[in-house]
Amino acid sequence: MKLARFFILLFSLIILMLNCEEGSNNEIGTDPIIHALHTHYIAGEKSLFLAVETDDPQGYEDVKTVVYWMYFTPAGDSLENEAVSGALLDDGESGDIISGDGAFSKKFFNMEKGIYRFVAEAFDMSDHASTVAEDTLIALDNFPPEIYLYSAPESFEKGDTITFEIKVTDPEGIDDIFYVKVRIEQPDGTLINRIDYLRDDGLLGDREVRDGIYSISFPTNQASKSHGFWKFHFEALDKARNSSNSLSVTVKNPGLAVLYPDGGESFLVGDEIELKWDSVFLDTIVVSYTTSSDGENPDINIITEQPSYIKSFSWTIPAAAKTETCRIYIYHKNHGYRSDFSDNYFEVK
Repeated sequence: MKLARFFILLFSLIILMLNCEEGSNNEIGTDPIIHALHTHYIAGEKSLFLAVETDDPQGYEDVKTVVYWMYFTPAGDSLENEAVSGALLDDGESGDIISGDGAFSKKFFNMEKGIYRFVAEAFDMSDHASTVAEDTLIALDNFPPEIYLYSAPESFEKGDTITFEIKVTDPEGIDDIFYVKVRIEQPDGTLINRIDYLRDDGLLGDREVRDGIYSISFPTNQASKSHGFWKFHFEALDKARNSSNSLSVTVKNPGLAVLYPDGGESFLVGDEIELKWDSVFLDTIVVSYTTSSDGENPDINIITEQPSYIKSFSWTIPAAAKTETCRIYIYHKNHGYRSDFSDNYFEVK
């Protein structure tokens, strides 16, 4: 009797273990996976590139091959040709870029203009099949996108975050837009050595996903010495690498900057020095000095008030300025947040 109970219990445990193992296998899965299917047509060389990104629960090394079916509709026709099929490899040859990276690809040559439809399926070493992936490529005459200004600030203060919105249209549709970029030109005419890209994904200031309005926001530098007219140059590129018209937007930035003395100089009480500054789009400015600019409430000693178009003032240094930590401080009389200190201390003996 005890022996019978033992075998019943043992049998129950075996069934339970098998069920757990089966549930685990079902949860993990055994079929390969297609993550993405990419196509690209290069009209200049009449070539077509097809790539399928794959993976497998047992590791991407378990993917044996990817089979494709290619359907073609000639330009000006409405009937789709019968499928041409073949295999994609991940061996770094025949157009595959990197061997063993999980991207099975191939490059086709002498491909005529028209519409290509691709269907792909991946198989692993045990001949398990993935779900079928499909993509359509329109390889016809491609026209460049066009861009228009949707919204932009007229002016900004140093430290503001500014936002631009650019409307983009393309005869081939929004999916043909590769990117929208902007280059920034400083008031002195030099370009900032970087390219920024706009978004149409509803994130980071973009209002709506895929509405054809590309957005970008810039945080500006509150301590910048540059002010005047900033220029923002926008351009769009489609997937055939056709460039849009160039769009330039000019934005006004009022400001001022201390030029001299700007730190590191040494003077004597009674010396007469030429204070110099730069300013744009302001009226009256106040020129002053401080001997305690590193404190919470620095002393501000007014030297003169001047129209902003005057860019210098002859100052005889008073005994009260005698310190190792003197700085010039200039600010806009009507808007004190428009201001600037000498970058570093200068000495008065």
